Amino acid sequence: MANAEHLTWLNAGADPWNDWRRQYPDLVPDLRGANLRHANLQGMNLSYANFAGADCTGVNFAGADVSHADFSNAHLEDAILKWTDSRGTVFTNATFTHDPALSLHLVTSLLARGAIARPPNPAP
Repeated sequence: MANAEHLTWLNAGADPWNDWRRQYPDLVPDLRGANLRHANLQGMNLSYANFAGADCTGVNFAGADVSHADFSNAHLEDAILKWTDSRGTVFTNATFTHDPALSLHLVTSLLARGAIARPPNPAP
């Protein structure tokens, strides 16, 4: 269950959230199981956040720092993960759309781990 205070800060927007994270750099945001459908988390410092089991369908993570975050069992269908810092991020059993909007280094990492598959080539 997500921490209510953490959700309040998240919903306040990027500037308040990032200021809060700077004030508490050792804090691990607990967003487990949260319904974040279509949220705009663009440019947020989400490093080390726990998104396990969260519904992140359609979330805009563009330019966000999701390094070392845990997206285990999260729903990331139609999520925008372009230009994210995803070093060390866990995507175990996360679900993506058939053609996720991911940054190239994230696609390479996910392909290498078998977390996503390339769509089949169309028949000639």
